[in-house]
Amino acid sequence: MINHVRNTVLTVLNKENRGFLTPEQFNLYAKHAQQLLFDQYFSEYSRLIALKNARRISKDQGDRLSVLRSNIDKFVKSQEYTPCVTYTLACGSTASGDCSWSAYDCDGEATTIDIAPGTSESHTVLANPTSTTTGNRRGTETPTKTWHVKPDDLYSEMSLVYNGKTVEYIPTYKKPYLEATSFAKPSDLYPAYSVSNEKWYMNPVTLTDDMNLVYIRKPKDPKWTYTTVGENPVHNPSAIDFQDFELGPDDETKLVLEILKLSGLTIREADITQAASGIDQQQFQKENA
Repeated sequence: MINHVRNTVLTVLNKENRGFLTPEQFNLYAKHAQQLLFDQYFSEYSRLIALKNARRISKDQGDRLSVLRSNIDKFVKSQEYTPCVTYTLACGSTASGDCSWSAYDCDGEATTIDIAPGTSESHTVLANPTSTTTGNRRGTETPTKTWHVKPDDLYSEMSLVYNGKTVEYIPTYKKPYLEATSFAKPSDLYPAYSVSNEKWYMNPVTLTDDMNLVYIRKPKDPKWTYTTVGENPVHNPSAIDFQDFELGPDDETKLVLEILKLSGLTIREADITQAASGIDQQQFQKENA
């Protein structure tokens, strides 16, 4: 779709004598246009839900809500996450030597931790480090903080599930009040999380098993890739960094309009449709010549 959008944009710009749009400029405008329309998915979804509840939209071929839900579903992602945990690692005073653990740091690099007898240290690693010493050299691990780093492509979380239980969100300002009560305090049966510095902090801190996250991811940045032939850029969809638009085909006209706006051109939608139809006809003639 991205090549068709670009050809339509260039055709309209050329018709209006607005000059040439470089591939780099097009990719920048395409990224902005796609993100803008993606953001509008959710406000439009809320509006259509309100209309549906009022029985003011069709459930047949004109059911825009179903189309929009299908478009959003393409961005839903489910993934298992291992938390980062800050442990107090302690080695007993009667140990005959250092207590040792093998673990992975939060970047996934293997590491070894040695603690001298009768001492304790704080270390942040991926959950559940493995003790490599036994007997009186078997140390203890006490979690003091457990968190998950938000994925880079996160747009909006839908649900966090821990051991089959939905993890409830608690605002940071409410956390001290909940932890001070015996009835509403988060527990293994009623887990909760708070958000700070792009991290999900688990409550209680003993929730160190993997968590399943279901979320809406960001759309990938579109990129029109090309090779230069006779000083002219020619579309190359086989390039390793090629990325098409991820929005639905019904958003193609809107993408063209938004890119043209960023190019400094205001034009009627009918002109866009006419230009796109002309490109389709030219392509059909080439393929059937």
